[in-house]
Amino acid sequence: DFNGKHTFFINTWHGIPLKKIGRDEKGVRKSKVFARKWFEFRDADMNLYHSDYDLKVLKHVFSAPEKHFYQFGLPRNDLLYRLKDDQSFKKEIRSRLHIPEGKKVILYAPTVRGEQVSQSKDNVFINPFHFNLWKQKFSDTVILFRAHYFVTEKENTQFSNVIDVTNYPNIDDLYLVADLLISDYSSVFFDYSITDKPMFCYAYDLDQYQQYQGLYVDLKQTLPHFATNETQLIKQIQQYGQLKTDNATINFKYKFLDHLNGGASQAVLDEVAKQINVGSQY
Repeated sequence: DFNGKHTFFINTWHGIPLKKIGRDEKGVRKSKVFARKWFEFRDADMNLYHSDYDLKVLKHVFSAPEKHFYQFGLPRNDLLYRLKDDQSFKKEIRSRLHIPEGKKVILYAPTVRGEQVSQSKDNVFINPFHFNLWKQKFSDTVILFRAHYFVTEKENTQFSNVIDVTNYPNIDDLYLVADLLISDYSSVFFDYSITDKPMFCYAYDLDQYQQYQGLYVDLKQTLPHFATNETQLIKQIQQYGQLKTDNATINFKYKFLDHLNGGASQAVLDEVAKQINVGSQY
């Protein structure tokens, strides 16, 4: 019971939305139970956000009053913020993932395509890359592939230069060891931007995805490096992928994560303590 007398309901949410969510989704079919869950957040005592961008989206999809929103940032990002320059921790993660010494790391973390399903109605990932070509172009590179957690089947992803990290427990570790990120319509861009490293949007099926799911922004105008085909993406990585820090990523971070200081968890705890002590109903 989210609204019980002795319950304080905090919605930390799971990321900043890039693709449309909840009642804004276009072609996504949702059960009545799933649709109803979006309105549970309407009555949350505390909804968290980073900037005016996600405040506008979440306030709309949750149908929640603005007084229940707090610009504390997301607690999930506190540790990433604090560890982004910790070289010893990065070395430990590289060892854990068996990444050879001296190899550069590309993290490929695409979102799910809800219309790509098997005969058994399971979500399928269909690989859009020719990874043998990538082995020729980037011989000094290891690719960490992380499928979305809704994906249960993966097609054509087993290559000698690819490590499947779909089941690795903490994606923050992958952000830290990666030299650059490739994604598409996922909120991972917002989290990864904390590291200041290059990131690339590979929107090879943009028109189809727009029709099925929908997006809140013009990707080409919003994300640092945008490509719609593999040749274009490879050229962009050859041009920008060697950067240790990318000004395009940093500008993106300042635009969308303007309340980022590594102290979100403490701010939430302080506000909960304040409201519980003051409010008679708790």
